[in-house]
Amino acid sequence: MKQVRIVLALLWLLTTGPVSVWAASTVTGIMAVIKNQILTPLTALLFVVATVIFLWGVVEMIASGDNEEARSTGRRHMIWGIIGLFIMLSAITIVKVLCASFGVTNCPVV
Repeated sequence: MKQVRIVLALLWLLTTGPVSVWAASTVTGIMAVIKNQILTPLTALLFVVATVIFLWGVVEMIASGDNEEARSTGRRHMIWGIIGLFIMLSAITIVKVLCASFGVTNCPVV
């Protein structure tokens, strides 16, 4: 099953990636393709992953009741989820500040 997923992912990359990049004839077009097909979905995916990790930690902490070891595991998951969300938000903010500082109108962030 894992090999099938890898093959499907490679086929998707080979069929959609180069077509989109070759369709963009300028550097601005290529950057727009990279933004729309790579950066935006990746950023959204990382936000979702960090949020799920945080919520999983909340569920672990609430469900564990008296088990101190499970509560500490849930607490660690919550902390790592918050750290992940903070890093993603900081990276987006830094990119937006740099774009605003240099006058870039089409900033490559969500």
